[in-house]
Parts: sequence; C-alpha cells; structure tokens
Amino acid sequence: MVTQEDTIPPLFREGIQRWIYFNHPILPVELPVTPGEIEHFPRCYPMILIEDLKGRFKQRKRMYKAKVREIASNARRPQRGKHIFIIKPETMDRLLEAVESIHSPASVDVQHALWSMYFQGKIFEELDITVSERTISRLLLRAERIAGVIPEDAPEGIVIGIPTVKLFYQALRYARDGLFDVQPYFRGRIF
Repeated sequence: MVTQEDTIPPLFREGIQRWIYFNHPILPVELPVTPGEIEHFPRCYPMILIEDLKGRFKQRKRMYKAKVREIASNARRPQRGKHIFIIKPETMDRLLEAVESIHSPASVDVQHALWSMYFQGKIFEELDITVSERTISRLLLRAERIAGVIPEDAPEGIVIGIPTVKLFYQALRYARDGLFDVQPYFRGRIF
C-alpha cells in the first residue's frame, strides 16, 4: 500500500523542507517517486555539495534551474539536441506497452532497462541485463513508431533514443527536487 509519505520526494521529508513541499503549487509535469531511485543526485556534484544542498532549498533551486537551462539550450543549438526532449510519465507507459508488444526475445530486458532508466535514473552500466545499448535503442525506436509519441508538428529531426531517457530523468529530477516547472525550458519538446 502506497502512503502519502512514499509520494514525497526524499529531499522534502524532514523539517522545513516538508513545509516547503506542501505549500508549493503542484508541478504540471512531475516525476513520480519510485523505490530504488538513485540517491547520489546530481551525479556531477560531489557528495559534500549534495548533502549541503539538501537543507538549502533556494540555493538548490537556483543551481538546478541553471542545469535545466543548460540542457534546454544545448537542445536548441544547431546540429545538436535531436535526442533532447521530455517524455511525460503517461507517454512512457505507452512506450513500455509498445515495447512489450514487440515480438522479440529482448523485449522484456529492454522494457526493464527503459523503466529503470526512466523512473529510477540508472545508467546502462548499473542495469543487470544481457542486451546491448544498440538493441535497446532499436526497440525503443520501434516502440515510438508504434505508440506515435513524437507528433507531426514536433521540431524537425527529433529522434527518440537512450539519451532522451537519461536527459528526461535528469531534467525532471532537477525540477522535482527544486520545485519548479520544466515546461518553459522545453516548450514544444514535451510529449
């Protein structure tokens, strides 16, 4: 049984952080809290800084907004960003169902890998699977075609891939832990 405590991100479970969380408006695109999520986040920061940021909401929010802004600006640079867009959780559920429907011996492992990367933030090296990144990319692309995730009016050249799933998790985890809306940064790139 899922309790209300389980749905609160770990950063907001104690003290003033809990009060901030409950008095902040609900975000339109929100990453759900999933058991087994990576704890060392963001991975690019040393542990001492991560521990310091846990109790400093304003500093955390400012730093995390800057990281999301950087990801979004990289997506808009010429010859870059074809894999950078946001996949909503309900869209990812459709993709996972499409992967399951593909008749392939690797579809179960690919489904597990995509779920772990998307909802837990794990990288390929942390997954206990026997398929290659290439197989995951191939089945993910087929699943996207089946589910029709990328609409006709999407920016030209957008292609789903493993970097999409990795960057999605990073961007939405930054937004969830900083309590800000990711939509203004990825306008036209949220499916």
